Amino acid sequence: VIYKLVAAVATPAVAIQGTLITLLGARAGVGSTTLSVHLTDVLQLRKSAQHKDYQIGLLDLGLPAGDGQLYLNVAGTYSFIDTLRNRHRMDRTLIQTALTNSHNGIKVISLPRMLKEMVGISHEDVLSLLTQLRLYFDVLVLDLGGLADMELVECMANASDQVLFVTDQSAGALVSLSSMLKEFNKRGGDTSRRQLIVNRYDIRYGMSAPQIAERFGLPLAAVLPECTLRLMSSANQGKLLHEVNKHDPYVREIQDLAEKLLNPHAEKHANKLSSWVSGLLKP
Repeated sequence: VIYKLVAAVATPAVAIQGTLITLLGARAGVGSTTLSVHLTDVLQLRKSAQHKDYQIGLLDLGLPAGDGQLYLNVAGTYSFIDTLRNRHRMDRTLIQTALTNSHNGIKVISLPRMLKEMVGISHEDVLSLLTQLRLYFDVLVLDLGGLADMELVECMANASDQVLFVTDQSAGALVSLSSMLKEFNKRGGDTSRRQLIVNRYDIRYGMSAPQIAERFGLPLAAVLPECTLRLMSSANQGKLLHEVNKHDPYVREIQDLAEKLLNPHAEKHANKLSSWVSGLLKP
């Protein structure tokens, strides 16, 4: 009887894996963490209105460490390493009580304050943890912007449902993106899951977003306009941009991206329907 009761508590009622979305900054400073927190919060707001128990998680593993918590205006000490070490105790109670919680209900897991704790962690243990976490979250957003351990980055990215490479139009970011993609291609992986996001976009900076996407052979998931001033202003108020101005162009692009990620096949179906209707209407 005790074994049955423990199993009922430790295992979700329906073992359906949530979606894992990874954001990879081409290099530190291209804005992947800012994008991650805005995307996570928009996803939470969009779905929690429809499903009361909908749960979004943010794996805040980008550098500088803890920036995701900073932008979400939360503080917590239960880190990724703590979660990894206690994965054998993973259940809904631990998720609800130990993990850092934003005011909109996002669960946040960040890097430890002492980054040396990340040295030598087992990739198999990390993959096991991701698999366990996906049982308790509808969507997990994984920010890996600036993380130096490329083997670990590739390990987690290859376990994801969707991988979004984030770059801007600067020469440094584009060169870094090229090197990163070469490393990924060496080790294989499902290329159909990879997409590109061009951040801080301004056509006056040089290459257009479609040109960058064509150059690297990646589908273009989103083009986020340059809005450093507005993002910094909202961050200094302890808020995300959509909490200050929900009609900002950057926010609209994030909302469109969230819709695409939640309904990855909707656009394809819409295109097929449009093509079918056009063919039907031809004389």
